[in-house]
Parts: sequence; structure tokens; C-alpha cells
Amino acid sequence: YSEFAGWRFASGKLNKAYYAKALETAEEGLLHFPRNPQLNKIALYSAVESRQFKKAAAYADSLMTSKDSTINHQDYRFAARAIMGKGNQEKAITAFNTLIEQHDATDDDRTFAIRQIATIYKDMGEYDKADKAYSDYIASRKDSGKLSFFDLWTYAQMYMDKAEESNGDAVVQAYMKADEIYAEAAK
Repeated sequence: YSEFAGWRFASGKLNKAYYAKALETAEEGLLHFPRNPQLNKIALYSAVESRQFKKAAAYADSLMTSKDSTINHQDYRFAARAIMGKGNQEKAITAFNTLIEQHDATDDDRTFAIRQIATIYKDMGEYDKADKAYSDYIASRKDSGKLSFFDLWTYAQMYMDKAEESNGDAVVQAYMKADEIYAEAAK
């Protein structure tokens, strides 16, 4: 079951319909082998990719509570996406922070997580928390010598979005902050 579901999931990159088929196969396998972590992972991944976030969140919860030794940064990334897609913003922030703390998380994972956290805060209208999330991340990237243009561009983009949603002096301040960040990125 896991090999066939995995093959269907991999085929989803060519045709999105295969994500739903991978989910069906994984679910059928889980009926027979309910504690199989590989089937649970494929079900989680497929449910996220096919935008069935309620199912995805259930599979994420099942996988994370299993405490299986094969759980890795990809699993945390998909679990966080599932929770975010379901609409539980506070829990999604916690899940993305857990992804950031994983020892095997890549720079791409951490950048993705920070951007999602900031987006959640931004969507909630809490720009101060979004700014803190980004500025802490930028500081940690500077300290490690891994700060990239993309990191700063994402940070500046948040202020561009804030400018579009603001009025009066707040628009000017948001544009000035974005300009400051873009200037740093240009260096």
C-alpha cells in the first residue's frame, strides 16, 4: 500500500488528480495497517496537496502523537500547512515554530515557516507580532552568516502589504520601512 500510494503521490506533480488517488490508497492501507507511519505520512501529504485540510489535520495529529522515529522536518512542514489550511491560526503558529526548532529543518523550511507565521499575524492584523517574527529571524540569519536577499525581500513585502491596507501616515511609514529593508537587501 505505501509503495503504491507513494508512487501516486509522486505522480501528483504531473497531474494533481493523483494526490486524491494517493490519499484513497493510503486510507485503504490504513484500514488494514492503522499504525503504519509511512501510510499516515502519505495520507497527510496527499490530503494537504489535494486541499482536504480537515483530513490532513487529523492525519497530522495521528502522526505526531505516534512519536514515530521516522518523523522529520517534512512531516512537521506538512502538519503545519494542514493546521493552517484548517483555519486554526494560533495552533498553526505553534506548529510552524515547532518546524523551525527541528534539528533537521533546512533553511528553506525555516524561511517558509517564518513567512507563514508573519502572514498569519499579518492576516490577523497584528503587524507588530509579524514584524517581531521577521526581525528575530533576520537577526538569527545575520548571526549565522546565511542572510539572503530573499529573506529581506519577504520581510519588505510584508510592509508593502501593510502600506496597501493602511491610511494616512501609516502608509508613508510602511513604505519607508520597506524602502529601508530593500536598501539593506540591495547591499
